[in-house]
Amino acid sequence: MSPTGHDLEGVRSELRRLGYLDHRFERFLLQDALRPRQPARTLLLLTAKVGLLSGLALALALALALAVANGNLTASPLDLIPLFLHLFLPISLVTGLAFLTLCGAIVVVIRLYHVRRIEALSLAMALVAGAGVLAFALRLGREVLAEGRLWQVGGMVLVTPPLIYLLVKLVYNGLLTLVGGMSGYIRSGFMAPKAFTSECINVLTSSMTSAPSPNSLLVWTHMGGKVTNVAQDATSFWHRNARFLWEVKAIWPQTDQTVQNVNWAYELGENMAPHSIGAYCNYIDPLLHNWPAEFYGDNYKRLLRIKKAVDPENHFRFQQSIGSPFNPDAAVPPNGPNLAPLYRTFLV
Repeated sequence: MSPTGHDLEGVRSELRRLGYLDHRFERFLLQDALRPRQPARTLLLLTAKVGLLSGLALALALALALAVANGNLTASPLDLIPLFLHLFLPISLVTGLAFLTLCGAIVVVIRLYHVRRIEALSLAMALVAGAGVLAFALRLGREVLAEGRLWQVGGMVLVTPPLIYLLVKLVYNGLLTLVGGMSGYIRSGFMAPKAFTSECINVLTSSMTSAPSPNSLLVWTHMGGKVTNVAQDATSFWHRNARFLWEVKAIWPQTDQTVQNVNWAYELGENMAPHSIGAYCNYIDPLLHNWPAEFYGDNYKRLLRIKKAVDPENHFRFQQSIGSPFNPDAAVPPNGPNLAPLYRTFLV
């Protein structure tokens, strides 16, 4: 393997260590959310996956706990197999229905309240599920302890914590997959000093008060300070002299609202263009015309040279990666015949 190949393999290993190339059950859950939107089908598949995985873990643990509680584990260990099979289907159905109930609850909360911390809400729901399993385990443990079988209680103490952790993690990732099915589009812009005028304020206030989705929001970041202590050409980040960074996030739950919400965010960006001096590269915008200059300024030519030296075979690429020829037409409005750039931001 060439030195470049060794370097790339090292990068891949580090990405795997950090979890960015994770192929465990999180990807198993998420793979349906990355397909073309079919909400009912996706939700049913997600419920089935969570139910089956939870049923597998709970049925196995419960079968083992019942065998221990009845004292016949050592006498006839093969009885665990029919006991597991007997418990698996009803437990899978119950956990699947319970997960579907949690999905309904989280959707209702999102619709009724402006939730900013989706992760915290999903974790709270998952902890409720874990608390239910813990309550059942404590009740079973008291019964076994009342009969004086201390070693069996010790076995339950060892098995219950990892089981609850697995269940909470599974439900948490499942709920995040449900929420992750929402659609979004982001525009951003850096503002020079003294660009925050009354006209700019009017654009932002009128746009935000007319947002078609209550889930959409505006993020406002102050620049300046130590950011300006580094030269513009010292790193890939060019816009060090900006005073503010605005980011509008259009977020909506139904696919039939795509054009309406994209139009709104796109128009806000166009109206803010006279007050902006570029866009933030970490807020990828597939509809942004002349994105190399908007994202990277005068640093783009140097980044092209680095890209050719470090990744000559273009392994790390996507629609707006360094060296990509893609450039959307500024004259075509987002409600034109083709919104395909919005759906081609994955690695190819």
